[in-house]
Formats: sequence, C-alpha cells, structure tokens
Amino acid sequence: MNPPSRADPFAALGLPARPGITDDDVRAAWRRVAAASHPDRADGGDPARFAAAAAAYTVLRTQFGRSEALADLAERRRGTAWRRRAPAPGGPVPGDAVAGGPGPGGLGPGGRGAPGTAIRPTAL
Repeated sequence: MNPPSRADPFAALGLPARPGITDDDVRAAWRRVAAASHPDRADGGDPARFAAAAAAYTVLRTQFGRSEALADLAERRRGTAWRRRAPAPGGPVPGDAVAGGPGPGGLGPGGRGAPGTAIRPTAL
C-alpha cells in the first residue's frame, strides 16, 4: 500500500478532513499509525508511512495547524492559491515597510511616500 500524499495530512493519519477535530483525536490517530508502521517493529514496519504520519502530526497537533491544513485543502479543491499569489510587478514585496502605515522611521500617516507604496532599504 502506498503512503498517503504528504499534501493531505489528514489522510496520512486516517482522519476526516473536517473542522472540530480535537488534540486528542490527532494524538490517538498518530499513536495508532506510529505503532503500526514504526521502523523498529519486528516486521520492519513501513518507514515511508511512518515518515508521512510524523510530518502530518507535526502539522495537525495544534488548532492553528489544523485550520491551516483545512484552508490549504480547500484551496487545492478550488484550484486556486489566492493566499500565495505573487505581488504585482512593481508592487510591495512581503516584508517591506509600507509608507502611510505604522512602523519605524516615521512611516506613519503623513510620513514619507504615498500611502501604500513600498519603501525598500537602500545600501549604504
């Protein structure tokens, strides 16, 4: 049997992809899969499945991780990646200070530049 895709952490642990899954549900699923597929088992286990389950547990062990995984699955089903779109050419780059917004260096309202324009640091 092939291990489930790492793109779906719910499938890797055998959980339904739905809201309302608790920490205890994730922990129990992880222990069940880990016990059945651990490489130290007498029969050798299934290292690939164990690795996929370990990665899935890392993602799903917190409520934030579960909500992010559900959002990613919903994006994939819609065929869109609206949260990860590249910025428009010449537009702000993530991590840039934006003029007209709060921040260091006097970039508050009435600060340098037009509101919404990126201020990139310059080399000295």
